[in-house]
Amino acid sequence: MSLDLLFPHFETLIRTPEDVARLNQVILGLAVQGKLVPQDPADEPASELLKRIRAEKQRLVKEGKLEESKVSRRIEPAAMPYELPESWEWVRLGNLAESMSNGIYKPANFYDDDGVACLRMYNIQDGRISFHDLKRMDLTGSEIATYGLREGDLLVNRVNSRELVGKAAVIPVIRELLVYESKNIRVRFLGELTEAHFINVVFRTSVVKTEFEQSAKQTTGQASINQAQLNDLMVPLPPLAEQRRIVAKVESLFAQTRALEVKLRQARDDLVTVNRAALHRLSAATDAGAFAAAWATVRDAFDLLYADPRNVVELRQAILQLAVQGKLVPQDSADEPASELLKRIRAERRRLVKEGKVREEKAVPSARADELFHALPPGWTRVQLDAITLIRTGSTPRRGESKYYENGDIPWITSSVTGAPFITQASEFITEVALKETNCQIYPKHTLIVAMYGQGKTRGQVSELLIDAATNQACAALVFHGIACEIRPYVKIFHQKNYRELRSLAEGGAQPNLNIGKIKATLIPLPPLAEQHRIVARVDQLMRLCDALEAGLARAEGARRALTAAVLGGAA
Repeated sequence: MSLDLLFPHFETLIRTPEDVARLNQVILGLAVQGKLVPQDPADEPASELLKRIRAEKQRLVKEGKLEESKVSRRIEPAAMPYELPESWEWVRLGNLAESMSNGIYKPANFYDDDGVACLRMYNIQDGRISFHDLKRMDLTGSEIATYGLREGDLLVNRVNSRELVGKAAVIPVIRELLVYESKNIRVRFLGELTEAHFINVVFRTSVVKTEFEQSAKQTTGQASINQAQLNDLMVPLPPLAEQRRIVAKVESLFAQTRALEVKLRQARDDLVTVNRAALHRLSAATDAGAFAAAWATVRDAFDLLYADPRNVVELRQAILQLAVQGKLVPQDSADEPASELLKRIRAERRRLVKEGKVREEKAVPSARADELFHALPPGWTRVQLDAITLIRTGSTPRRGESKYYENGDIPWITSSVTGAPFITQASEFITEVALKETNCQIYPKHTLIVAMYGQGKTRGQVSELLIDAATNQACAALVFHGIACEIRPYVKIFHQKNYRELRSLAEGGAQPNLNIGKIKATLIPLPPLAEQHRIVARVDQLMRLCDALEAGLARAEGARRALTAAVLGGAA
């Protein structure tokens, strides 16, 4: 399928911004293979164009206007990446360029709001020059003459991350003096003998990007390329007239793909917004009629709303929210009220303290008792977490002490493993000596582990031990005894629902932390035990349906991407 046949079917085949990016690469690939626009036998062949470029260089050298450059290596047929049309030639970039030079470096005290505009690596965006966030430098006239930019110069980024190094853009019409910083290379061509915008098309292809990714030198988190690599870069060269036709065609097609990408992103964002609003109506419903109306909205648009995997994530959160609001399963007036359950838990706690099996806990006050739950269903009560479970933490035995780790067989976990629903194994182990000499203790199977701090999304996560294990100080361990063991599954659901709220309580600078006091003071809406069992069963059922929905979406998206890739591959 040619691109001319493909474009009328854009909206059928191209469904995501990622598809647009792949389509753009197909367009660029076709452009540099001579398959995007027809060849014209009347065009001057690239071989003749190269002769004129060489002659012009020799003239400038003879007049002292250009330094004589080294002859670039000959391109052997075996090294040519692909076959070109008859009127094209493979050429090294150095044979086309008049000059290449690195930009200027100046320390921070030379930056001046009234100085000369300086293009940095950040000003090269998506193959274009962005004049957003321009920095200015205080420069001499000589420096401006040396590092000044002209319309038609190609600016190539020489230092960046490995995936971005080598990005390039052509300098457009200049409305003020412009220079460029040292992390960029200026490639200047010989007047009208090379179309810089076509060379930029070449730089944007996956072939050249891969070449730079593989050949870049890596130092301290940054990759770099140099003038020698640019000089040696193989470039497919069409006749000059065809270069201009290709650039015009690419710009025309990219205008369409940019518009499509904007439309797709907006549609995707709108769908997320509609889903969030619909789910909010569910959780905010105050009576059966409002809830039924809100559910009807979700039900009637279900296939549309949940064609996006991001909305399934929100659906999971809504299920948890409804669960702890008492809206997921019906209440039963025959259920023993939660207040009676709480009395039994407290009585059992007193008995365990009296028998010396657990320590008596000092109550932690909560300042939010009247704020969290405005209205609870019949039979529910609100309770502070430390009234229904024992909450402990752990520690990290000193790393330099081999006696704490060597030949250890006691599983020891950190907050980094709380991303999974269950913890089934440990990657580190400590010794009995560590237990005796540090604040570590072994928590039994089915203890809930809440991450109090950690990298990224870790803080606030909850997981359940399926092994006996000790923890580090970044974990809060929720240990259940006796009748309280039966409420553990519901408490886990509450913490999964409460993830965002718990994270918001964290304090600190670069890595905000929770603390054991805040975990203990957490207020939880507690249903009757029989209703908890119904809630847990319903949540499990609905989460399995969400799993199936996500798996189905992944399969469908995989098939659609394969089809799109096949079509785009055929176009290429």
